[in-house]
Amino acid sequence: MAHPCRYEAPYNYYKTIPDYLPRMRVRGKPKYDQLAPGYFFMSNNIFDTEPFGHVWHPAVMVVDNHGDLVYHEYLGQQNATRGNGASVIEMSPKMGLLVQRMGGLLEKDQHFNFERRHHPEHGYHWDPHDMRMNKEGNRVFTIDDPQPINVKGMWEGAPDTAVKIVGAVVQEIDRHNNVVMEFRSWDHFELPWLIKQSDSPFDDTQNEEEWDLIHQNSADFTDDYSIVISWRHLSGVLKVDRETGDVVWRLGGTQAFNQFNFTQDTVPNGESARASFSWQHDASLKGNRLTVFDNSNPSAAADTRFASRAIEYRLDQQKSIAERVFSYSGPRRADGSLKYRYVSRCHGSFQKTDKGTGVIGWGGMHFTGHLPVVEEVSVDGELLLSFDWMSGANSYRARKYEWRNVTPHWRPMLLLIDQVLYYSWNGSTDVAAWRIEAAEGPGKPFTRVTKHKRTRFEHSVALTKTALKRGGRCMVYRAIAMGKDGKQLGASDGVHTAECGDTGGKKGTVRT
Repeated sequence: MAHPCRYEAPYNYYKTIPDYLPRMRVRGKPKYDQLAPGYFFMSNNIFDTEPFGHVWHPAVMVVDNHGDLVYHEYLGQQNATRGNGASVIEMSPKMGLLVQRMGGLLEKDQHFNFERRHHPEHGYHWDPHDMRMNKEGNRVFTIDDPQPINVKGMWEGAPDTAVKIVGAVVQEIDRHNNVVMEFRSWDHFELPWLIKQSDSPFDDTQNEEEWDLIHQNSADFTDDYSIVISWRHLSGVLKVDRETGDVVWRLGGTQAFNQFNFTQDTVPNGESARASFSWQHDASLKGNRLTVFDNSNPSAAADTRFASRAIEYRLDQQKSIAERVFSYSGPRRADGSLKYRYVSRCHGSFQKTDKGTGVIGWGGMHFTGHLPVVEEVSVDGELLLSFDWMSGANSYRARKYEWRNVTPHWRPMLLLIDQVLYYSWNGSTDVAAWRIEAAEGPGKPFTRVTKHKRTRFEHSVALTKTALKRGGRCMVYRAIAMGKDGKQLGASDGVHTAECGDTGGKKGTVRT
């Protein structure tokens, strides 16, 4: 899929970062003055490494509005198994991080120190589709609950045998690890009825495998003491009361499942028995506004009039009316037709910022070509910014947060390569300037030789410059990160020139 204007992100050629981080491109002409403040949080996920011709190195990343790095973290090859492509990074309510990886979800503070590993209770294993945390520290988990069920007579041709059907559980746990609410699909829906509402048909191979009847993929706190849940294989969203665990309402899906009247929102042929969105991700309800990422599968696979999109509804919950107030499927031509047809087979997210812009994570496994990783659009649906990864990787979810006052517990990095100093500080949000200092050998006092503003993740300075040149002598250099108040935030290890010989430490570095 051709795009009229793409240029590579600044970090693609940095020296102080791993070379396996996915290379990013900025698409089109960004409208920086209209963007919401903050940084984009994303992860590089793929389901099969073969199409990309390289080994997948799963990582979570934070980038700014220009596509420049703020933070990166390698998750390890144990997270790179095929099918385990749902790594997620979120900002915690305390300005730290929530990093999802194989084995659980880790919480880190503003200095990236480990705080705790989050997990559900009652013997359940966490389904890594979602975990959210509110300001009080309560967490809500999505959980798969496979149970062997004899399905004889539940539908025409059903086998007289036990089938392992995956039920859906949502568990809310307070900051003291007490379970305060547990919602189980088994307790609220008759299984034969639920089977009729599902888009996931049974086949004989599932006699020995799990039948993913519901595919629960998100659960989020609302403003009115409830939880809103996305059931992908029913193309439906539920609202559950946090106090009672009862279902308040159901929206979307089949006519039998749906309890709302949709206005200003129709499917292309107007004949579908379903509400307009299907196989969705990332349902969120703030006030009376429901946002959903509509993957529009499997409709889009068979009908070119369908495309994935970000949708926002205004809900009248008393009258059960859902009015579509926003929909974005990609940039359009003057005649209103789509320039590019984005169809996301899996993953995806949609977030409304405080400024009113929409942040869309397009998910992955595109039916028709290369997908953007994340885009930001105006309240009127104008494209403001678009990023993609050159490898074709995708991000399970993309968010934008105003992340600040973050100072890593590790030192800034400084490298000396071919008479050039390269320096950065992974994860720091508060560096305003850099000061480069030099000493005439290990253990000697440092003096300032240059200082400049921080304008990007990585900077460099050549030793051939007059202030840094010490030809033929042993020299040690270090980089000092400075805050807005002019105070030192952190200092790198020293790097020494070849004339210093062996310092007894790692080659090219000396602890200062």
